[in-house]
Amino acid sequence: MRPREICATGAADLFRSRLDQIIDMRHALVKLSGVIDWRFLEERFGAAYTDLIAHQRYAHAKQFKRANKALKALRTLLGRVIPAIDDLQRRPMLK
Repeated sequence: MRPREICATGAADLFRSRLDQIIDMRHALVKLSGVIDWRFLEERFGAAYTDLIAHQRYAHAKQFKRANKALKALRTLLGRVIPAIDDLQRRPMLK
């Protein structure tokens, strides 16, 4: 099933607030999001998300052998990711 296409008229958005009006753009976390190298994080840790989703799908479908196999892959990956996060924390922050 395809997602619904977004209507470009803007009539549905008449009573919604824009996201930049809700979020304080001077907040420290918003500034940090501009500094983070998102492409690097996606390349490095993206596989963890696909393994987690696979595990949840198999467990939901009661395919427990496949779910356990996906969980084992996820645990192996996390064993590598956690030290990589520690290395990222030791890097000096860009200003």
